[in-house]
Amino acid sequence: DETLKITDLGVAELLDRFAKTDDCHISQGSPAFQPPEIANGHNTFSGFKVDIWSSGVTLYNLTTGKYPFEGDNIYNLFENIGKGVYTIPDGVSDLLEDLLKGMLAYECTNRFNLQEIRQHAWVKKQHPRVLERVMIPPSSDAPDDRLRCLTMIQCLHSMHSDGYSIEEESDDDEIAAIVRSRNRIYNRNDPISNNDHAVPFQKQTAVIEDNGEESLQTSNLNLPNGNSKDKKEKSKFFSCRQS
Repeated sequence: DETLKITDLGVAELLDRFAKTDDCHISQGSPAFQPPEIANGHNTFSGFKVDIWSSGVTLYNLTTGKYPFEGDNIYNLFENIGKGVYTIPDGVSDLLEDLLKGMLAYECTNRFNLQEIRQHAWVKKQHPRVLERVMIPPSSDAPDDRLRCLTMIQCLHSMHSDGYSIEEESDDDEIAAIVRSRNRIYNRNDPISNNDHAVPFQKQTAVIEDNGEESLQTSNLNLPNGNSKDKKEKSKFFSCRQS
């Protein structure tokens, strides 16, 4: 759905695919993100409901800059989490407050499930831009790769409803032309658009010749000719042959 997602599976729990429940017996992760059932020492708890709680703590922190539960040490922190009493800071909208309360419900059976979160009005609404746009600097390793800053723009653009256009906003006609060219090329179903590494414009690109060796060819927004007979020096991506 062209929405950027960030996932960290460092403390994931493997569940039996044939199990009738999502019961877990081992708690993992940062203490500040643990739910009341873990803070109160329950031996068994719902894995999915734990995830909803920790996501609620994350959302609370992202939108307010604070944590719903704090403590001078881990014992005080778990005591506060176990009580389940927290406050919503001033300035939080009614929609966001409703979502936070649903995700941070004390009883796990009353906690929102994933479908309820996805269908919540706050999640589905188009949020206005509140900060100035920040230009992404070029990579120090590839300062000439002007497409680096455009990699995620298309994914993030639809998340805002102010209606600005990437091409209209840019005062540099050359960058706007690059955006259009990139969209045409990367939407094509060919080996270049499926590569893991970016292929810079006006740069030498790898070509697989009939004899199985790889050579370089300079292209100007055109795909390299796979039947080229002109052998040149081998590419540094020689080991990354296209299939």
